[in-house]
Amino acid sequence: SQPRTRKAKRNQRDRKAKGKIRIMIKVLFLDDERTPGIVNWIKYPKGSVFTVVRSYNDFLEAVRLNDVFDVWSLDHDLGINGLSQEINLSGYDSLKAALRWYPDRAPAQVIAHSKNPIGAENINKYWENYVSNRN
Repeated sequence: SQPRTRKAKRNQRDRKAKGKIRIMIKVLFLDDERTPGIVNWIKYPKGSVFTVVRSYNDFLEAVRLNDVFDVWSLDHDLGINGLSQEINLSGYDSLKAALRWYPDRAPAQVIAHSKNPIGAENINKYWENYVSNRN
């Protein structure tokens, strides 16, 4: 027999889902222009919930003020700050500062989603080095 109402369908779906654990992966996404949906060259973990920040300062503030994120996804080239016209610090700079100042908030994974291949490589190498040398 098929459920006939939305509520009946929802109840049937909830019964099927009972016992299944839904995993939420908290991702801190640093990019001055893009949103996670546009970054289709990266396959984020299933269950990812994104917090999007646009600058070095916003990234460090999110790391400092929030619970630990599972993943940091970083763009390298953060462009120009519209207010001061000064060049922003990069995603690489953001990673270095966050790990230096808040090592207890380091994520399980860092993803470099930058289209700058050298910048992405620098981010990845720094993270690999950090992981291999932390206590």
